[in-house]
Amino acid sequence: MTGQIPGLALSAINQLDSVNRNLLSTMNKIGTGLKINKASDDPSGYYAAKTLSKDIALNDVNSKLMERERNQSNTTSSRISSAESIIEELGSLATQAKGSTISQAEKDAIQGDIDQLSIELDSMLNKSGLEGLSDFHLNELKVNEDSASLEDAIAKTSQAFTSVLSNNLSTGSEVRAMSRQIETLNASTMNLKSSLSTIQDADLANESIQANSLKIQQNLGIQGIKSSFEMMGASLDLFA
Repeated sequence: MTGQIPGLALSAINQLDSVNRNLLSTMNKIGTGLKINKASDDPSGYYAAKTLSKDIALNDVNSKLMERERNQSNTTSSRISSAESIIEELGSLATQAKGSTISQAEKDAIQGDIDQLSIELDSMLNKSGLEGLSDFHLNELKVNEDSASLEDAIAKTSQAFTSVLSNNLSTGSEVRAMSRQIETLNASTMNLKSSLSTIQDADLANESIQANSLKIQQNLGIQGIKSSFEMMGASLDLFA
């Protein structure tokens, strides 16, 4: 019996060591919320989790960049819409000046309004990146001179309005396309996160149960080692 006691103690120590390692691993899972914290936990699962994490990060970056571009396009579209309104008003003023009952004094007043709106329009077009509309020479509209100049003003505002409207529609289409791409990226990110969660997220309820069970085994192991050495001591006393 004396020769068996060291063997029992060694077995109890080995078992306790195994329990301690399992408990440490379980507590790590509970602490991080992950069942895979390093490659040795599950090599294939670790690889899949890291690959998914990389794809999620790339999706997030691309989504943010696209959102930024969409915001800029929305700002441009808003400015173009303001330019549309100004050009539309210029056309209305030019058409008003054509009225047969409009006096010269009234035409001069309309011309003053047109000159002021033209200044606002130039600033708006420059901010919107539509400097090309300067080809219509809207800052040179004249409605208080001869009839040819008046007709020319009406024609130019009509052409400019069509051009700005076309630009706005094009920008709107781009914004819509970007919104769809962002939605697709976000949906893809959600799917990737779901897959990642399935692979690496720990079941905290089960892990807590496992931890409690291992703690009980740990206490029993410590008691077993203690008992083994007590028995060894008692046996040695017999030969003292």
